[in-house]
Amino acid sequence: MLKWLALAGVIVAGQGLAQQPTVQQLFDAATALDATGKPAERLAAWEGFEQRAHNNKRSVALARLRKSRALLALGRRDEAMEQVKLGLADLPTGDPTLREDRMFGLLALGAIAQTALDYPAALKQYQLAYRLAETDGEKLSALFGLIKTQTYIDPPAAARAVADAEEIARKAKVAPDSLAELRRLDAERLLNAGESKAAQVKAMEAVKLLGGLTSRTKLNDVSARSDVAIAALLSDQADLARQYLAMTGAGRMPQGTFASGVNVMPPDCGGEDNLKPGDVAVVEFSIADDGTVIESEPVYAAGGGRVALEFARAVRHWYWKPDDLKKIPAFYRYNMRIEMRCSTGFERPSIFDYIDAALGRWLRDKGVEPPPFEGGADAVVLARLREQLKSAEAAGGPNALRLVPILMQIAWSPVAPREERQVDATRADTILAANGAAGLPRVAARMQAALNLGAESDARKVASEVDKALADPAYSGDAESRAALKLVAAYGWHGKIGPLRPWIEGAANEPGLPAGNPLHAAAWMQLASLEQRTGNIEAARAAFLRSGLEPSQCALIDQPPKRLSAGGTFPLEAMQWGFEGWTRIQFDIDKDGKVHDERVVVAYPAFVFSQAAAKTIAGARYSKTFRPDGGVGCGGVMEGVRFTRGH
Repeated sequence: MLKWLALAGVIVAGQGLAQQPTVQQLFDAATALDATGKPAERLAAWEGFEQRAHNNKRSVALARLRKSRALLALGRRDEAMEQVKLGLADLPTGDPTLREDRMFGLLALGAIAQTALDYPAALKQYQLAYRLAETDGEKLSALFGLIKTQTYIDPPAAARAVADAEEIARKAKVAPDSLAELRRLDAERLLNAGESKAAQVKAMEAVKLLGGLTSRTKLNDVSARSDVAIAALLSDQADLARQYLAMTGAGRMPQGTFASGVNVMPPDCGGEDNLKPGDVAVVEFSIADDGTVIESEPVYAAGGGRVALEFARAVRHWYWKPDDLKKIPAFYRYNMRIEMRCSTGFERPSIFDYIDAALGRWLRDKGVEPPPFEGGADAVVLARLREQLKSAEAAGGPNALRLVPILMQIAWSPVAPREERQVDATRADTILAANGAAGLPRVAARMQAALNLGAESDARKVASEVDKALADPAYSGDAESRAALKLVAAYGWHGKIGPLRPWIEGAANEPGLPAGNPLHAAAWMQLASLEQRTGNIEAARAAFLRSGLEPSQCALIDQPPKRLSAGGTFPLEAMQWGFEGWTRIQFDIDKDGKVHDERVVVAYPAFVFSQAAAKTIAGARYSKTFRPDGGVGCGGVMEGVRFTRGH
């Protein structure tokens, strides 16, 4: 999906990579292999060169940077990131012949962070790469990365990056595919800024540059044509939208149908990212032969950048049965786009809100209050926090307790790079420990540091850090701390049922935790959600009752209301264009069996069947359900609605 990473040497027509200085025959052979596109052979060649040149610090650094490109192509991102960092650290800064390798290393770090959906870290690396870029192609490569990441982090800066890229494009001879990518990125920027009509113009320019709306469709065409369709739908131009969407191939399989995956579930509303029922996003992703999601990235979100990235993360845990994919050509499994909203079925507060509040109370008891500052865009707030940190350090020294609330606000910033968040959270934890903090007040800092270890969130690393904390006397003697740590470990698994179950069960059954404690309620509610997802309704109901909350979820009722009738029809327009698709709808059923508050939570293709699916459920009728309070008979129901031609 990082279409611009490999463009720095080819994006401007006729512009090639500069010839690297010859060191020895192995270097020449490895360099020649870099142009073959065979990452395994390239990796072996550079490893061989590195072994022979192990006494030459400069050569080893160069080998690591070149090796990282092969590792990245092989999907070994953590290893690639390590090699880039080692290479950049040892690469002589004063040698102008190494400028290009340094720049490509920074672009690689940006690509790794972007693929991991750490857009703040990616943005930082793209900015550094742009400063080193000299050729038009190199500058455009960095600018493409800046536009994509800043769209969700700092929209005004994204607009400036577009202007810079357009200026280069006006002066240079830019290849049509590259110019189309610029227009497409600008279209998505405008979509997220709420300027759908302007976005449509840019997306249509991208389609034209790629050859127009023809029957031949490449992967680049899919994204560009889909951008036109989304913009047209948001501008109430349904016919135009369907025309362009039809030419993406979405929902128009040559044979058979594209079935929904086995665990295609939206994230719960609330939680650590405070998702709201009104938030909606379009996510682009690809499915591998083994049924796992390869990559995902946000395309559009009504709700802001943090919302967009959280929905994209949720998609990464979806799964399709490999046998179901055998009949689907690979082309139809790449650059798929899906419409998403969060689930209200088990809406819950954030665990970190509770433990952050404990830290806040402890700091106030010590006479420390967070410094006041005006609100604004996340990027603006982060810049102010960094300035406040410098001022506080100058006034009180590097270990002053007054630094903690500033460090923690930076650690929670959605636009701060993962590495910065990890470093600042670790630093806050060190200061807290030095000032005698223990238990729940320290959990927030220690766990925020754990969640930001490595290139991307790794549940195994988080679980390892939780195990260490549970053995630490600073936490082990406090029931609240033990429960909070286990819930953080469960959060790290992001919905993978097998590994997260023991953590949630451990938190729910934590000895010494009072039944009325919010962590106790949160643990049992999460366990109810887990049991419901695995189909164990009796266990789900029992767990929810242990939470102390009043259950109205349909998943928790012994005999859910039986559907008596269904409404809705296959949309005529979709039938005319040959679309098929599927949706998941969430809704409530009142005591008389009528449907209320129906809302699409997942839909493929995006926006095509959403209204029809909602109408289908809205017109349905269910058996009556007795409720002593006369309220909702069954809430948070989730059902799938498929639209298949000829069936």
